[in-house]
Amino acid sequence: MRNKLISLLLPIVLAFGLISMPVKATEWDVAIGVKAISGDVDSSGSEHEFDTAVVGKTTPEVNTATHSESVEVGSIFLEFAARDGAFGLTTGFEHLPGSASIGSKARTDTDLSGGSEGGASATYTAKAEVEDVTTFYIDPTIYFGNFGIYGKAGATILDLNTLETIDSGTNSSTYPNKRVAGGVLGGGIRYLHPSGLLVKLEYQETNFRPIKLQSTTGNKNMIKAEIDYTSTSLAIGWQF
Repeated sequence: MRNKLISLLLPIVLAFGLISMPVKATEWDVAIGVKAISGDVDSSGSEHEFDTAVVGKTTPEVNTATHSESVEVGSIFLEFAARDGAFGLTTGFEHLPGSASIGSKARTDTDLSGGSEGGASATYTAKAEVEDVTTFYIDPTIYFGNFGIYGKAGATILDLNTLETIDSGTNSSTYPNKRVAGGVLGGGIRYLHPSGLLVKLEYQETNFRPIKLQSTTGNKNMIKAEIDYTSTSLAIGWQF
């Protein structure tokens, strides 16, 4: 993770160098468009279960899980692009409307209410969705005619909504929703037709900060999770 964050700084340093170049402010173009995205979400986490019904239990029971899921979504983008000869700089933001599920996991526990280990079993389902996903980015670019090769650095913010079903006896838990941020690193190629038609093919990795959620009910259990997202995308837009 640390190495990825260090690598994330390199395009930003290059970008500031490009900003200092004699790019005329009046030559900034505006581009709008849509993007088709195919990605993989890899998540891992642990639930620390504090079951006060078990006499003499001083340490939490820890349940761990990993999950990978492929997602296909669409987004819209708005960006500003400048160019001076072979060098260019693009800044912009991208938004994914709607929401998307990032997986569901279920497990079966015994209801230990009353201190007995012979209680009825119950199924607990952990599930989450993300919405309001917005990415702010900067793309330093080297041009070869109408084609450009660029690096990408930026940040993504999103709302993580917990949709778990964890409600049985003393093992009940309700977790709050949370806003999550992550660093973006990637790159791609872009083609700008003289008519203004813009096409981009891109690869991107997003590494989110570790997530920590404390239950507001029941045993006040705790969830710790990490989410990584990798994607490839094809964007089509209009630059003017």
